[in-house]
Amino acid sequence: MFYIALAFLVGVLWIKFKVISISLILTLLLLIMIKRLNIIILLLMFISAISSFFLISSYNQTEIKNINSLYNEPFIDDFVTFKSFTPKSTYYTGILNYKNKDYRYFYKILKSNFKQDLTHKSCRVKGEFKFEKELSLLNISTVQFKSCQENNIFTPIYHHQNYITKIIHKSGVTHPERILALITGDTSLIDEYYKSNIKDIGIYHLLAISGTHVGTIIVLVYQLLVRLNIPLVLIKGVTILLLLIYAVYTGFVPSAMRAISIAIIILMLPIHFRKSSIHVLSFIFVLMILLNPQFINHIGFQFSFLISLFIILAKPYISALKPLKCLFIISFLAQLGSIVINTYHFNQFQWIGLLSNFIFVPFYSFILFPSVIIYFILIHFFQHSFLLNTYINMLFKIHDWLVQLFLNLNHLKWYIPKLNQYSLLILIILTLIFLYILVYRGFVTSVLSFLIVLIIFTHLIRPHYAELTLFDVGQGDSILFKTKSNKSVLIDTGGKRNENVSFKHNNIAKYKILPSIKKKGITTINYLVITHPHADHMGELIYFLNNINVNNLVLNIESFPLELLKEVTTKCKEKKINILDVNQVKKIDIDNSKISFLNSFIPLSDDKNEHSIVTLIEYNGINILLMGDATVNNEDILMKRYNLPKIDILKVGHHGSRTSSSKLFIKDIEPKISLISSGKNNKYHLPNLDVIQRLKYYGSKVFDTQDNGELTINLDEEVYIVYRDNLNQKSLARESVS
Repeated sequence: MFYIALAFLVGVLWIKFKVISISLILTLLLLIMIKRLNIIILLLMFISAISSFFLISSYNQTEIKNINSLYNEPFIDDFVTFKSFTPKSTYYTGILNYKNKDYRYFYKILKSNFKQDLTHKSCRVKGEFKFEKELSLLNISTVQFKSCQENNIFTPIYHHQNYITKIIHKSGVTHPERILALITGDTSLIDEYYKSNIKDIGIYHLLAISGTHVGTIIVLVYQLLVRLNIPLVLIKGVTILLLLIYAVYTGFVPSAMRAISIAIIILMLPIHFRKSSIHVLSFIFVLMILLNPQFINHIGFQFSFLISLFIILAKPYISALKPLKCLFIISFLAQLGSIVINTYHFNQFQWIGLLSNFIFVPFYSFILFPSVIIYFILIHFFQHSFLLNTYINMLFKIHDWLVQLFLNLNHLKWYIPKLNQYSLLILIILTLIFLYILVYRGFVTSVLSFLIVLIIFTHLIRPHYAELTLFDVGQGDSILFKTKSNKSVLIDTGGKRNENVSFKHNNIAKYKILPSIKKKGITTINYLVITHPHADHMGELIYFLNNINVNNLVLNIESFPLELLKEVTTKCKEKKINILDVNQVKKIDIDNSKISFLNSFIPLSDDKNEHSIVTLIEYNGINILLMGDATVNNEDILMKRYNLPKIDILKVGHHGSRTSSSKLFIKDIEPKISLISSGKNNKYHLPNLDVIQRLKYYGSKVFDTQDNGELTINLDEEVYIVYRDNLNQKSLARESVS
């Protein structure tokens, strides 16, 4: 079955990863010759590869058609099924299912006394889909409560789940949401800050339903029923029934389905078949994708099967180890097995996980999860037990203390640049080599070689050229200059436009800026410049300072309100970041780049835009001018005060507003490329058409984030611009920008 599953994977990979798929084909051909597989197996392998290719191709085409349909007609008035209904301060959020696909949703509460729970109910709603690249959200305006119905065969189980959820919340335990997450795998109620912390130290996977969870349940059930002298056949039947009910509790998430399915098959198989665990895993892998092709894109599904595969392949080594050492090795295998997925999806190696998992895996496996399961059972009978609550609360205190201990290492992040198919293939081969070294050469040799080679690999694949990136942050500004040696200057952080600066929302930094920075392999921002204190330029600052290393923060201090400056100063002291006043620091040199901060400030102006820091970057004969939100008044000062060079790349002032980019200024600097940061369908109707025509009249090529998405300009060798996440690329001759 293992070879058939590999052939199945060939068809799946062919659609998006042809290089890896071809490599797998060559590997299978080699195995066929070595193993001398019979004709029936070969035929099944061929059918498997072809079938998976057409299955996933058909699924992808349907998905594209559905997404395009929703994108073109985002308004719906239809039935949806709420999979979770999580209350926040003034709204509800969670996951719902619409036309067999899950979406996040947002529902604002109109009545303060609203207390309905729509979990697992099917209701007619009105709303609008919002699409941001891979993220999709249904903004619900109306729920027709009279239409809501429970028509699911699992309704009794859901009723019990809702009942026990309420009991746990009322029990007096400190962290009911964590208990529920450990039992069901649903982390929607857990605080985002806590989730971020456990992700940072590499233990988030322990919240996913795994073999440990299922194994604990089986052991508890088996030990109880054996002591009651119940026949083994009946014990197996009861265990399988409970596992099926548990699958409903978890919402049929892929990791749970993998663990539960394998457990059920092993319970049903005769003893002499149970050693073929790799074939059982292969069968479940193929079966789950056949039943639900969207699983193949589920990151939890990918983690679950790849880590399980590595553990099975290392069985000759770990089966001879003592239990505690075996657990440590499995922790390392989890990190080794997940590195390809972590690198591809998140551009990060969770090296802290190599250390933290040695502590947390035994803690979760032997203490926390068994205790939570026992608590879950006892809470049915003792709903306000002081001793029970004290014990569980103590475990979470120990847990949080350990988390805080490892968070002290969090500033040492290891980002891996975006991989192409060839470098991804090399990484896959390297992980398999390290697995071989572990099995046949031992743990220490494997870990040391793994870390050394990964350091070299990270350095080699890093892009060794300077570039300028204008992030797609909607109606805001954020632009990055990166040198050949990966030193960087970030101008502004983007943010939601409000009357007052607010640091409460961080979706822009979280989903737009930081992922792109990770893909470039940047671990530290050498200089972060805030042009002026408007939310659309600095609204993401605090989140940014919390989530990436920053050495220096450059501000026009005189333009900042005292309360805002105090908040920023406090955070910088906490993070040991130098604050530099632009009035004192006129220029900085990074590698062979000269960065000048031009003084065109109008201190007495009530318009904070006229306090904007204007930045001139001179690199390799290329002049880049970044205008912030400077107005025509600032432009007049610049022309009078400085002998400005001809500009190759201009970041157009104030999102292309008519308050900037005067005719005299554009004529004076003659920009060859003009970049505009503006939000799609923004209420200000920017960029202004007159400004665009003016730029084009003077020979400038104009690019706008609302049309082109994120814009990256390579500043070395052949200068070219990449837009829409590398889906479209346009090369410009060097002469056109120099």
